[in-house]
Amino acid sequence: MLIYKGIIYFFFLNSRGMRVVIIGGGAAGMSAASRIRRLKRDFEIVVFERTGMVSHAPCGIPYYLEGVI
Repeated sequence: MLIYKGIIYFFFLNSRGMRVVIIGGGAAGMSAASRIRRLKRDFEIVVFERTGMVSHAPCGIPYYLEGVI
């Protein structure tokens, strides 16, 4: 287990290769998943998020509320 910048990572080695489990699908978690995918194409990446939505952009909320988006 690794905790880095508030994100919890679990690394597992199985018969098919490395599996990375990320707890939290917010901006940081999804950025981490994207970065791992770019660096290690063969890793299996699993993200757990307790809500039904992942990686929101808080800076876009005012535009959404105004109906621009």
